[in-house]
Amino acid sequence: MEATPGTGMAEHHHHAHIGASESLLATRHHAIRDYVIGAVAWYAIFAALPNDLKGPWFVVGGFTTAIVSITRALRIPPPVRRPAILMVAAGFCSLTGGVVRGVESMLTGNPYPFPSTADVFVVTSYLLLLAAMILVVAERLPRFSIDPLLDAVVAAIAVGVVQWSVILIPHLRDASATTGALIINLLYSAMSLVLIGIAVFALVAGGHRSTANRLLATAFVMVVLVDWIATLVTGGVIDESVRLWAAPVPLILGTLGLMQPSVVLVASRPTDPSALRILTRKRIAVLALALLTCPTLLLVFAALGQSNRMILPAVASIALAPLVMVRLGRLVGQNEMLAALEATLRSVGERLVAAETEEDVVRIITVGLEQVLGARLLDGGLILDPTDRRRRPDTGSLTPAIRALDPGSFINPRSLRTGEVRLVDTNEPGQWYLANVVLQRELRALLVAVSRSEISDDEHNALQSLSREASIALRAVEQTEINVRQRSEERFGSLVDNSSDIVTIVDDHGHLTYVSPVAVRLLGYPSDFRGIDHVLDLVHPDDRDAAARMLDDVRFGKRVPIEVRLRHVAGTYHWFEVLGVDLQSDPNIAGIVLTAREIGDRKAAEQQLQLSEARFKALVQNSSDVVLVVGANGTVRYASPSVVSTMGLSPDELMGRTLEEAFRDSGVDWEVALRSGHDQGEHPELLEFGFRNERSDWIHMEASVTDLRREEAVGGFVLNARDVTERTTMMQRLRYQSTHDALTGLANRVLAAEELGGMLSRNAGGSTVAVISLDIDDFKDVNDSLGHGVGDRLLYAVADRIKESLAFGDIAARSSGDEFVVVLERAHGEAQVLELADRLLSSLERPFDVDGRELTVTASAGVAYDHDRETAAEVLLRNADTAMYKAKQMGKRRSVVFEPHMHTASADRLELRADLARAIDTEQFVAHYQPIVDLLTRRIVGCEALIRWQHPQRGLLSPAVFVPLAEESGLIGAMGEWMMERACRDLSEWRSSMPEVAEAMTISVNLTAQEVHGERLVPVVTDILRRTGLPADRLVLEVTESNLLSDTQVIQDRMQRLRELGTRLAIDDFGTGYSSLGYVQKFAFDVLKIDRSFIEGLDRQTNRQIVTAVLDLARELQVRVVAEGIEEEDQEQALIELGCVYAQGYRYSRPVPAAQFRKLLIEQTAPARA
Repeated sequence: MEATPGTGMAEHHHHAHIGASESLLATRHHAIRDYVIGAVAWYAIFAALPNDLKGPWFVVGGFTTAIVSITRALRIPPPVRRPAILMVAAGFCSLTGGVVRGVESMLTGNPYPFPSTADVFVVTSYLLLLAAMILVVAERLPRFSIDPLLDAVVAAIAVGVVQWSVILIPHLRDASATTGALIINLLYSAMSLVLIGIAVFALVAGGHRSTANRLLATAFVMVVLVDWIATLVTGGVIDESVRLWAAPVPLILGTLGLMQPSVVLVASRPTDPSALRILTRKRIAVLALALLTCPTLLLVFAALGQSNRMILPAVASIALAPLVMVRLGRLVGQNEMLAALEATLRSVGERLVAAETEEDVVRIITVGLEQVLGARLLDGGLILDPTDRRRRPDTGSLTPAIRALDPGSFINPRSLRTGEVRLVDTNEPGQWYLANVVLQRELRALLVAVSRSEISDDEHNALQSLSREASIALRAVEQTEINVRQRSEERFGSLVDNSSDIVTIVDDHGHLTYVSPVAVRLLGYPSDFRGIDHVLDLVHPDDRDAAARMLDDVRFGKRVPIEVRLRHVAGTYHWFEVLGVDLQSDPNIAGIVLTAREIGDRKAAEQQLQLSEARFKALVQNSSDVVLVVGANGTVRYASPSVVSTMGLSPDELMGRTLEEAFRDSGVDWEVALRSGHDQGEHPELLEFGFRNERSDWIHMEASVTDLRREEAVGGFVLNARDVTERTTMMQRLRYQSTHDALTGLANRVLAAEELGGMLSRNAGGSTVAVISLDIDDFKDVNDSLGHGVGDRLLYAVADRIKESLAFGDIAARSSGDEFVVVLERAHGEAQVLELADRLLSSLERPFDVDGRELTVTASAGVAYDHDRETAAEVLLRNADTAMYKAKQMGKRRSVVFEPHMHTASADRLELRADLARAIDTEQFVAHYQPIVDLLTRRIVGCEALIRWQHPQRGLLSPAVFVPLAEESGLIGAMGEWMMERACRDLSEWRSSMPEVAEAMTISVNLTAQEVHGERLVPVVTDILRRTGLPADRLVLEVTESNLLSDTQVIQDRMQRLRELGTRLAIDDFGTGYSSLGYVQKFAFDVLKIDRSFIEGLDRQTNRQIVTAVLDLARELQVRVVAEGIEEEDQEQALIELGCVYAQGYRYSRPVPAAQFRKLLIEQTAPARA
């Protein structure tokens, strides 16, 4: 819903009325002329007629004029038609009143009957004129304003004072006047004053100056004068003839006014309403005249001595003075406001002159809008392209204005007018005013102003001015862009014509639509390129695929230059760099623009540099080494790509940094390092340093500096650096691994020796340097019984306990296996060292909690001293080891101080240990067999295989001598495999050669703890049985109870797999452990071997009961029992009495070599053969 305040619609009506008046001008010109001639002739006749004929002639002329007027009024456009008809109707009523008064005069003989019935028609004519004037005022001033009202009141008071003082008051004092005459005169006077006030109101409300306006205004003035004349006639002041002479004038002037073409402008609003509020000399003169009216009358009446007539002018003077002052004050204020608005608009116009872009125009107009409305502006601005969603910027809070646009005005662009301001309903707070900005019948922008209240006419006009200024500025910007574009096109054309590059336009089919003139010079073709059907015809065959791809890429918006060879008219090819851009959517181009630059010289230079560049790229770009070029000021000028991986920075990020910034925390004095850089050709000095890169990683570098400041291509110091972090880290790791024990984290023997050497070299002798060598007693049993995992964790706990007992500066190390070394630098005397050794042994005897199992161990310690710093570190360590071995020999669990004579025994042990390693390779081991006999038949039913060492120098050695050494050195496994295979081969041979005695024999082989816990046991047994051909049930594997302490599921599974092979299992030394019966149940042994300790004491009741229980258990489990250690006859007899079937011992035979055991078998067969 739109309202039309102010003069926006007035301008629209103004243009419409002007168009209508121009169309009627030609047809009405002659009619006006004819009417003027007729009116002049009629009035001349009227003047010549006697008074008694003037009345009839007046009626004839009057009604004729009224008919002409009504005919014209009906053809006037609507805004003026109704006021015109009312004016004509007022004329008819006035004429009718004249006719009635004339008839009444003839009937009564009274020359001017008053009051009369005719006054009713006259009063009606006044009312109709008032209605006509009200309509005109409503059209000219649709919104009420106090300013024209003040003007109308001032004028009415001034005229009323004159009318009453000069005309009415004397008439009212006339005693001959009747009451009716007085009332009618007062009514006429009041209506004339109202008519004067409305006329002045319409006049000051503004309008267009025109002939019709002037004629109608004069007619209204004559109506008032005729009324005054009539009043004077009724009072007898003047003659009736004066009224007759004046009466036709308003009618003739009014008719002429209505006949004027400009009558359509009577109700039009002024184009510039602010002009009515300007303080001009004429306006001041009019107000001054009104103000001086009353004082003038007072002076006149005072001069005439008519003081009784001075009251009304005096009262009116009091009323007029404040009204005139208020009006003048408002005029001054309005002039100041208009001046401010004009200054604002002038400033906006000046800034718009400098506007270069549409955004500048929007910004300037928006600022101007804020200055015009001030604090009453809630929101506003200039919206570009309001009807184009694609081009329209984000309107934000002004979006409701876009929604309020009337789409009909865009369908009919002719209805758009720049400066048309209208109030729209947006359902948003405030008053929303929209002003069109039209360019070439297109709504180019929309000026939106959201005011807190309704704006004034001046602000309304300011909005119109802003919109017009915006239109002019946008047009100027658009024209500037057109001019710039035209100049650019002209310059471009000139550049293309004179450029050394070929510029061509190719249509979508590849045809050349334009080729710049330089192509004739570079390629030799005529300007129209006749004979070239397609642009690719100019391209070398090897380059056409690339050129075709480039054209396709250009169509998809890519702009990647390519290098191709173009054919010369002579048939040769030349190198060009071609770049394309798709401008098919541009109607001025309508094709693909290709720019070709001749690069023959550059290609030749590139070929010359190709080899050197390749070498450079190979050496630098692809090298993992860092290459930096540092300027004389110490900042980086070049960085190779490898800095990304090494330093964590891109080459661009390194540019301009100093070496201190590039290599943070390196601690290198780079100024000195650069100055000491060698010249080209000299051998560089390597600089090793570490630094923290951008990723906070610590990097080790190895670098050299070369001074190439004299080289023009370099002009600086060249730093070649290699990342040696991995090498350094590896060296540190290797160093750590080579000097530390992997299990406990303690120093190893190597580091201990180094530290000890350092102590011996720097200690001045003020304190004792000592070494304590510790070894866990019988640690092998822990590994063999509980497994190496438990053993390792026990060693870790031992290491922690040793460290806890040491003071700061003392060193703990793991020498090997279960051996530890403690190095003391500042021990004060031997007693303190021995005290520490004993304290260490005591701490190790406290139980250890390993995997929830409480373990108790003991240790032996050897102590060696150096008081005079003359002993080498390795010698001191060896002395401590020798003392420790001596402690072992003395019963363990003690500490022994080294004595020089201990070297001899230690050397012997080491020599024997070395010989043991060679014994396996040289087959120095031999197998001895001890028979197992049936006590009742004394026949050999089996044997136990026992290993012996036939030493080249020492002779036959017992297992008690070398087996501990084999277990310490890790050779026990190889010895066990050798012994098992030897036994199986011998029994297989005996079974083959003497089956009658050996077929049913079994052979028993002892398994060590390492073999029982080793994963190779089952595969080794399987392989030996396969290679020797011995049936599995002939092999008995003996296991001691101590080897089964770790009765894990793994051991159970391993024993079960051996049984599944068919081998038999025997438990050796049965009864000596804590869980003998439990092992029999868990492992399902086939043989129980009663330990010799029970056989030796069979005469004691306890041992006899134990052996009896074992035999009963064996019979219950159907297990064979073998009694070990039978040496006496009474032992044999007792076992027979107890029901033992099998026995083994010296009573039957000592362990003998295989040849002797064979003889025992042969001897056993002799009685059978006999």
